[in-house]
Amino acid sequence: MKNNILLVYGGNSVEHEISVISALQILNSYKGKYNLIPCYLKNGIFYYSKKLVNLSFYKNINQNLKKTLKVNFKANNNYIKVGFKKIPFLAVWLVVHGKYCEDGTLYSYFKTLNIDVIAEETISALIGQNKVLSKKLCQVTTLPYYEITNYEFNYKIKEILEKAAELKYPLIIKPIDLGSSVGIYEIYNNEELIDKIQELIHLSNSIIIEKKLENFDELNIAAFMYKKELHLSKIEKVSHNKVLSYNDKYVNNEKSMIGQNKELPAQISLELENQIKDMAQKIYVNLKANYIVRMDFLYDNQNDIIYFNEINNIPGSLATYLFDIPKNELIDMYISEGLKNIDNQKEIITTYQDNIFRYNSLNNVKLNK
Repeated sequence: MKNNILLVYGGNSVEHEISVISALQILNSYKGKYNLIPCYLKNGIFYYSKKLVNLSFYKNINQNLKKTLKVNFKANNNYIKVGFKKIPFLAVWLVVHGKYCEDGTLYSYFKTLNIDVIAEETISALIGQNKVLSKKLCQVTTLPYYEITNYEFNYKIKEILEKAAELKYPLIIKPIDLGSSVGIYEIYNNEELIDKIQELIHLSNSIIIEKKLENFDELNIAAFMYKKELHLSKIEKVSHNKVLSYNDKYVNNEKSMIGQNKELPAQISLELENQIKDMAQKIYVNLKANYIVRMDFLYDNQNDIIYFNEINNIPGSLATYLFDIPKNELIDMYISEGLKNIDNQKEIITTYQDNIFRYNSLNNVKLNK
């Protein structure tokens, strides 16, 4: 079909299951002008089956995958080969979360094969995924923080504790390049700090530690560039004054997604609303985003200060619920904008046409020592 879009999800990430949820929410609810084809990535292997759209398929995933057809990609061709069948597509659309997926790794894989892909380009994805780089480049107000690398933890414990003392407990600790609240903790003393660093260093090579606010609201907004116009969503308010873990958000039913604490649209002053929108626009441009991203802010109720927290390159469910635009229409806009971006990329010269190896000047080049 001319309107086939290959929706790739899953991947080698600790946020694998959240990617599955985001993809299934799209695959089972979308009724737009494109035909979405599920392509599931697990343990480095791509799979195709119509049964992939069923949540029950993933409850016994290892057994079910043994009976599922593997997908082979062919360089320079926008089609998948499943058995003896070829399924053409306009582009690969990445709906993935986390390290080695959302950070530009999968984008680069498909670009290396010269296969059209809808996702943030590698540099934008990498910056957005990295909590320190995004804070440094966003050029808006952020909470005091510092970064710990694996090397520093092994050789500079004293300096780590001195920096913690400067920020003053309580602190927040989390991996630099993960999302979905994986590995995020509140820290109240040196012993807890060292203990959690030891745990998190196995999830990421770098960890970010920042000051924890005592009385705060989380305020989230999504943005999307379409036809050279930036569309901003409604602002969502999440009140909890507590750092929510992965289990709080996705496992514990009584707290799942903290729905009981959400307010949409957020009941905030017009001045604060405009401030958030101005910051969101600046962040979107400075971090060179192209698609739907969600930006999370923390509002200090005691001191009346808004801080940029982080950006989500591919937010859960694409943050479609934050927009006033109907979901099907928004996804159509997303894909059509992606196809236009692909066309624009094809106008960029990536190879030099002259073959320098035919010149005699290279005869004297030494190929060994």
